[in-house]
Amino acid sequence: YIWELDVPYVQERMPWPTFKHDPQQTGRYTDVSGRDRPPVSFEEVEIGGSSGSSQVGVSGVSYAPDSLYLTAVSTKPAVGMTDVSGLGLTWQEVKTQCGGRQQTGVSLWYAVSSPGVIPGNDTVTATFSTSVGNAAMAVSRYSGIDPSQPLGAVIAGNTLGVNGACAGGTDTDSYTFSFAPR
Repeated sequence: YIWELDVPYVQERMPWPTFKHDPQQTGRYTDVSGRDRPPVSFEEVEIGGSSGSSQVGVSGVSYAPDSLYLTAVSTKPAVGMTDVSGLGLTWQEVKTQCGGRQQTGVSLWYAVSSPGVIPGNDTVTATFSTSVGNAAMAVSRYSGIDPSQPLGAVIAGNTLGVNGACAGGTDTDSYTFSFAPR
């Protein structure tokens, strides 16, 4: 049967009269759409920095299953990042953007923790293609995420616009660019 509801779905108030419907034998309907997920919550942020090094690290990061970890790394001058590692997680690059005057760069990477995984140490490290003058790093953790689709739309830009070039920009007090979600 399919029931179309004209009220919000609340699992605790939605009996589904079938015997042994789920492993807990509750006889309750289980919403598989993800609508019954808790809201995404910011849990923590840890920060770190380095000077004259080819790495920057942040320690004290807590491991929790089913969490989204985001790390934002800013460098001066802009250099490429080759890797992010830590907590026994697989880190993936989301987006990298240089400043419009070739002065700075920022790179965003993410990882999703899984239940039952034994975490590595509490340090997250970013490695650069060469030594940088200065680097700053922040690692944030969020709970209540959808592990199959932890991120939504991502946009990056500088004074030259979305995905702006690394040279030819100017210093300004502010700038804007359009963002059209998919």
